[in-house]
Amino acid sequence: MDNTFEKQVVEQMGMVYLIKYSEAKYKSTAHAKKALENALKDSGLNVRYVEENETMHALEAVPEQVTPMTVHPEQDWQYNMINASQAWDVTSGSSATKVAVLDTGIDSSHQSLSNFVDTSLGKSFVGGDTADRQGHGTHVAGTIASYGNVSGVMQEATLIPVKVLGDDGKGSMYGIQQGITYAASIDADVVNMSLGGGSYNQGMEEAIITANNQGTIVVAATGNDGVQNVSYPAAYDAAIAVGSVTSSESRSYFSNYGHELDIVAPGSNIYSTTPGGNYDKFSGTSMATPHVAGVLGLMRSADPSVTVSEAKSILNTTAQPAGPQLEYGNGIVDAYAAVQEVVGGGTGGGDNGDGGQEDPQAPAWQSYTWYVAGDVVTYNGKSYVCETSHISFPGYEPPYASYYWSQN
Repeated sequence: MDNTFEKQVVEQMGMVYLIKYSEAKYKSTAHAKKALENALKDSGLNVRYVEENETMHALEAVPEQVTPMTVHPEQDWQYNMINASQAWDVTSGSSATKVAVLDTGIDSSHQSLSNFVDTSLGKSFVGGDTADRQGHGTHVAGTIASYGNVSGVMQEATLIPVKVLGDDGKGSMYGIQQGITYAASIDADVVNMSLGGGSYNQGMEEAIITANNQGTIVVAATGNDGVQNVSYPAAYDAAIAVGSVTSSESRSYFSNYGHELDIVAPGSNIYSTTPGGNYDKFSGTSMATPHVAGVLGLMRSADPSVTVSEAKSILNTTAQPAGPQLEYGNGIVDAYAAVQEVVGGGTGGGDNGDGGQEDPQAPAWQSYTWYVAGDVVTYNGKSYVCETSHISFPGYEPPYASYYWSQN
């Protein structure tokens, strides 16, 4: 690298260089990227890719639509929905299970969090300390694990504040990549990312894949635009994409959806911790994601040897059917069924024990396929028989199309 570019290097992470350039010198980002790539290659370097260090942000709490129904302040409904109390009979968590919260920081002095937050393992990639002055990260953390006046999905855990978003709720792609690789380097079991923004970024995807390869499970929010477009980083295959549902188990109006969606969890009017020893209700896929992170934490607490791929598979196959896969993924996360599967006493794929055994000889259901009456398929670990010949389409999966299918 010549002296010109050496002066422009802001920071280096392994073989990744963060380089600053003058916007006035180039017509567009694309022109700047191409010029930089050519200059680096002319200097004799082998360049894999050049990409913009875009800004990402916390997926802010959104105003909930007004309904005549009020929810109890302690939000018991959310834990009833995911069968948390039954899961706690198996495991309520472990201090040996580390969950890294990549967010705006955590209020480590909060009376419902202080025993769980390990600031010595925490790190800030936006400068300063890991304290939360914005509020988003503390609310997310309390849903993962908390005690006292409010309970998290985990009732014992080690929460690691990895501050990748500033006090304004914003952070760079590069900083978030650093946060992911840092969490993996300290052997975090789970990474929660209730954030999004920007476009596809190869460096970000590679950071998540690297974390997976090191045994760290990465969970991310789908976004709050209410459209068929799963936000990055949730859209990466290596991440678990989480959408939001209401207390009536319907998709929250703000929850982004699409083919990349893996699972849904409570995310509307979620009561949790906020800075200064306070509590409040927020809504958003940011609030749904920590429910899933907490369930994964319970799974790792029950059996620390569970691999990333095993955890993902169990999470998806034990989910409770909720609606079309495009909008609900594999269904609503089921803490009890997932933990039971981990310890070897599965409940039959989240069907609450009401049957539906899988036929190992039957093929998996597929969309855009002609099925004849009598055909047998499997879907989410259960077996179904075709009752009426038809062509299958997305949104008409066996659990949601009783006219065409009956459970075997």
